[in-house]
Amino acid sequence: MNDRPVKKRKYLKKEILQIVVPIVIILIFLVFAYIGKNAIIPYFRKVNSYKKIENNSVKEGDILFFGNDEWNNSWRVLKKEESRALLINEKCVKVANCDLILDYIVVKNGCVIIPRYTNDISNLYHGDDWNDFVKNWLNENYYQNVFSESEKKMISETEVGKVFILSADEAKEYFKDANDRKAAYFEDSIPWWLRSYKRYEDGIINDYVEYDGTINGDGVLYPTRNIGIRPAFWIDL
Repeated sequence: MNDRPVKKRKYLKKEILQIVVPIVIILIFLVFAYIGKNAIIPYFRKVNSYKKIENNSVKEGDILFFGNDEWNNSWRVLKKEESRALLINEKCVKVANCDLILDYIVVKNGCVIIPRYTNDISNLYHGDDWNDFVKNWLNENYYQNVFSESEKKMISETEVGKVFILSADEAKEYFKDANDRKAAYFEDSIPWWLRSYKRYEDGIINDYVEYDGTINGDGVLYPTRNIGIRPAFWIDL
């Protein structure tokens, strides 16, 4: 009896297994790496952050992980007091001019700006009105969609809302220097708004932090620039 066909089949099976097995192992590794990066690591980061808050062991400069993973959820401890701490997002979460909350849709050739609210520039917001507009967006849209119910209970109410943007005085006090104040939106450095403002003959204009981290108290012509919104909040320890 000729056993060559049998040997040939065995040889082919061996060859196939030598190709398929490594591919399967690589695919399994990639799946576990993806799960680890997108689920396991963020989970343990949050657990560790919650423990620090619960034990009142946070320190100024610590990075805590807080909020929905779909948004940038890394927060720096700017100020630590006896029973509370001030956190600020490491990045800007949106960009805005005087009357828009804007969103970027990433495309191959760059970014496209999509307005979220009105683009009627005949009704410009300035000073308190514009701050109220940003405050409402941060405390309704952002706050409600980003934080879990247990996280919301940790966030303190303040005169400027639960979630807010810093004033120029706070930005000067809580950061070491201009370089420390720099922030990004996606990966690029971007200016970011402050809630303090000044009155000019032609209107009221908010202060903001420049690309290089310096504080611009000279204002900006609306609506010619889109500047980042960098949220902050106090948490109870």
